[in-house]
Amino acid sequence: CVGFINGDDERIVKQAKGLKKNISYGFEKNSARVKGKLLGINEYACVSMEVKQKGKKPFSINLSVTGKHNGHNALAAATVVLAMKVPVKKIRQALSSFAGSSKRMQLLKLGGFTVLNDTYNANPDSVLAALATLSSASTYGKKIAVLGLAFKPNTDDMRFAPSIDIVLGLQKGGAIISAF
Repeated sequence: CVGFINGDDERIVKQAKGLKKNISYGFEKNSARVKGKLLGINEYACVSMEVKQKGKKPFSINLSVTGKHNGHNALAAATVVLAMKVPVKKIRQALSSFAGSSKRMQLLKLGGFTVLNDTYNANPDSVLAALATLSSASTYGKKIAVLGLAFKPNTDDMRFAPSIDIVLGLQKGGAIISAF
């Protein structure tokens, strides 16, 4: 049994102390057996990254899914399949062509518009990941319509609606917002 340990998460590192065999990965820890390096984020918030296994030549991946958090997911996946001795060419091809799941940070191009469809947000962490992704996407000077702003549950009060944070994040990125 092998444990794959996210070396960037101290809680996981502590819990893994008793494992006889483990393989660590991470972006921040130099001691990780598989190290990720963020190379860039494109205008759609898709990550370009480098993966380096100790003692091996690094390779790069351009993800087609949005969000820095998906760079972390890709590094975890790469770590597992590297341990299984999957060739780098197949790893790069699989990760760069992965399209993600419907309604989860889904990048849609519709008639000259780009839409980030994240309508399946199920928990606070996924909302935070969506906000971080929006803040890294190029929104400066773009006109954005936010439809269906939510009210605080059981009220007609919008002051604390989760969608307000999204609108504020887009405005910080320089977007011109119309909200309905």
